[in-house]
Amino acid sequence: MVDQHVTRNDLRYGLSDEHLMSLEQRIDALVLRGTIRNAKLYNGRGHLIYSLDRSQIGQKDREHVRPALRGEVLATFEEADGNDKPLYEIYVPLQHLGDKRPAGVFELYLPYRPIQARIDEDTRNLYLVLVAGLALLELLLFPIVGRASRTLRRHAEESRHQALHDDLTGIANRRQLVAALGRAVERAGSGDGRFALLMFDLDRFKEVNDALGHGHGDLLLREVATRLQTSVRAGDLLARLGGDEFALLLDEVDRASAAIEIADRVSATLAEEFVLGDVPLVVEASIGIALFPDHAEDGEGLLQAADMAMYAAKRGGTSVEVFRPERDRRESGSVARLAELRRAIADDELVLHYQPKVDLQTGEVTGVEALVRWQHPREGLLAPMQFLPLAERTALVGPLTAWVLDAALAQCAEWRAMGIDVPVAVNVSERSLHDRHFPREVGELLERSGVEGSRLHLELTERGLIADLPTAMDVIDRLHALGVRLSIDDFGTGYSSLARLLELPIQELKIDRSIVRDMESGASGTAIVRSTIDLGHHLDLEVVAEGVESETTLRELRRLGCDAAQGYFLLRPQPAADVSDWLRERASTAAAG
Repeated sequence: MVDQHVTRNDLRYGLSDEHLMSLEQRIDALVLRGTIRNAKLYNGRGHLIYSLDRSQIGQKDREHVRPALRGEVLATFEEADGNDKPLYEIYVPLQHLGDKRPAGVFELYLPYRPIQARIDEDTRNLYLVLVAGLALLELLLFPIVGRASRTLRRHAEESRHQALHDDLTGIANRRQLVAALGRAVERAGSGDGRFALLMFDLDRFKEVNDALGHGHGDLLLREVATRLQTSVRAGDLLARLGGDEFALLLDEVDRASAAIEIADRVSATLAEEFVLGDVPLVVEASIGIALFPDHAEDGEGLLQAADMAMYAAKRGGTSVEVFRPERDRRESGSVARLAELRRAIADDELVLHYQPKVDLQTGEVTGVEALVRWQHPREGLLAPMQFLPLAERTALVGPLTAWVLDAALAQCAEWRAMGIDVPVAVNVSERSLHDRHFPREVGELLERSGVEGSRLHLELTERGLIADLPTAMDVIDRLHALGVRLSIDDFGTGYSSLARLLELPIQELKIDRSIVRDMESGASGTAIVRSTIDLGHHLDLEVVAEGVESETTLRELRRLGCDAAQGYFLLRPQPAADVSDWLRERASTAAAG
């Protein structure tokens, strides 16, 4: 507007009457409409050449006009004019086409309230848009959040169900049974009745697997679980502990005769014919019974007592046996011994001795085997045979194995910090091999110790492999995925077949000490060792001989091509400190030679 009515000459020499009248008419109209309050015009030297207040013409504004003459647009806020109304004061440079710098400045006084009203209106509109957008977003997200919430709840329920139920049969697993036993003990302790535990496994289940295949074996286990669920009482808990082993927690059973009656009912239920793939089968079970508090003071002890009674039934060929301490204790006070062993694990009374494994060609130490001992507070150092067989017949072998693994990995990490890089081997029980949670436990222990999986060797027994091969193979595959080295221990004492060895991701065979010992008694022992070495090498396995007790045996094993050996001739099992000294001395001798 101003550029159209004000020329360069007007700004330089002053406004002509014609231009002054035209500009004043337009400004008066804007003032009357309330669009502006005042307007001023400055020339290039900063002198005022137009104002509604004529008395101000000729004055000079030094504070704001000077920056505007450099091309800046300025805006300031005045608290109030003569009518006590706030104003915006704006300085706009006037620059005609071709000019290098502004020829003048136009100053406007704008009322603040219309501007504030517009800001308020724009703010309200913005809020309305935001509220509407949020409402629309909520409408869009509500079904998505609902679906996600339902999915999370479903996954949480599925995870909880999987944690407490057996994967194969869908019934309770050992974890749920142990928790239920704990609650039952608490109720009984408060005077709310007595209870009993039945533990049983299927007789000759291995024959079903061998004759019909493991798929039919799994189907039989599912059928057994389904049939038993329909026959147990309301309030009782049926659980699968692993393999073909089941347990039944009986609520409110106060005498052995009532538990025997229920056990006979279980036997009768199983005795009804099963049909698998058009093949009729009759299933029998060996059942052990233990009552609380007659036979144990806690859930773990009750599991152990029922377990021993079950093995008594299996050994005696009877279908049902109640726990009898005088018969089921393999040695005087075995149940008390189990309680002592449980405390020994918790109180770190166990110790590990180590026995090295030596490469027969290079003389290099390729590993050490961890062997557990019990430093009994009254009886002194106990050998493994004084407590391990008892633990292996009960669930206590699980915590015992975990303690050995933890201690062996800690020692492996300590040796590595000392500059001794040597793998450690740990024996794995049959129960651990059939525990689907075992690989996860091994992985957690490896992570906690900072030891690589390749520095841990796990030695498995043949009997543990053939008892429940599908479960064992799953556990072995998951251990192998951790990088753990796997070995078959005591090879030659079981019934392993070549086909089964080919199915397993193992790296080592250990020839049992009884076979190695026979080498010195005749040619037949040497022939068995030679054939075992050849078998292992054809399967691309390292072959280790255990129980080497003489230089003659060691020399013969080297001649036969055996890869490594361990035994008393090389070094008896020793505490970690003594083995550390032996390893350092051997390394120094090798370096000097």
